[in-house]
Amino acid sequence: MAIEIVLADYLPKLGNAYATGDFDALASGAVPKEIATVRKRVHDLEMEASRTLRPMLKSFEIERIDVWRYSNAAVTTIEVWDIESLVSGTDRSLSSGTDRYRVRYQFKRRDEGWMVIDRRIEHQFES
Repeated sequence: MAIEIVLADYLPKLGNAYATGDFDALASGAVPKEIATVRKRVHDLEMEASRTLRPMLKSFEIERIDVWRYSNAAVTTIEVWDIESLVSGTDRSLSSGTDRYRVRYQFKRRDEGWMVIDRRIEHQFES
């Protein structure tokens, strides 16, 4: 399915954006407003929490897809991420672990295909 292909491409790039601050690659799977939201989250982590995250996608599965009016979709996934938290500007690890989340996406079909317009973590499962 097209949405699964978009997520398979987008999620590793999302992890890389958190780790490196390179947000340009997200443009292939998300609208500018969503990229700005990710950029703000990363900036807030670095400024307020003085930490940088290095998330690496381990797996994801689509739990549910609801499409309406051909061009809108709500998607729920279960995602497993290995996340290392570092002191900002260093390679000093604060913590690392594997986290499992239920994530809700809003997609919009554009000329270039399905694009993420919103991503929200609904639930973090107990480790």
